[in-house]
Amino acid sequence: MALSQPAAFTPAFASNTAVKMSDAAAAAEEEEEKGFGAKLFDAYTKTANVATTLFPVWTVLCSGVALQNPAAFNWFSTEYFTAALAALMLSMGITLTPEDFVDVAKRPVAVIMQFLLCYAMMPLLALGLGKAFAIEPALLAGMVLVGSINGGQASNLCTYIAKGNVALSVLMTTATTIGAIFMTPLLCKGLLGAV
Repeated sequence: MALSQPAAFTPAFASNTAVKMSDAAAAAEEEEEKGFGAKLFDAYTKTANVATTLFPVWTVLCSGVALQNPAAFNWFSTEYFTAALAALMLSMGITLTPEDFVDVAKRPVAVIMQFLLCYAMMPLLALGLGKAFAIEPALLAGMVLVGSINGGQASNLCTYIAKGNVALSVLMTTATTIGAIFMTPLLCKGLLGAV
């Protein structure tokens, strides 16, 4: 009975190990060649990715603190909110490439459908529910307007966390934000004038 050589010493294993070691060495060499700016940007990208992915945790923690002590967030004024929103947008934006937007632009049906749903179905649903429950006109007007508000940055963040198509979400948000300039007055005239 002949003894076979263990699998750990087979030539195929040795060549795979050598390839992995050479890949690791090449990656380490590439890392050494990066300048300070590239290393700083990589560190920012990794940190922002972790912070953004943990956004639901931050939301729950901050909500708990705010419920216990609302005054703890008095310092978070408009200036800080704007800066935090800008950092959040930058964190998601650096994950996108121009090719991502080109891919979405090749199939515009999703953006058009979302625009129509945002400014047709949602306000009409709000109007129908408001009339069905006989809500007073001022509240009904609020429901219709809130029903036609686009997703904004929150939808982009949720898409990013869910590992969805962030470029599609950004284009949808952009389309409905630009559309709000003329659609909000049209909805107010068309739907709320009939209230």
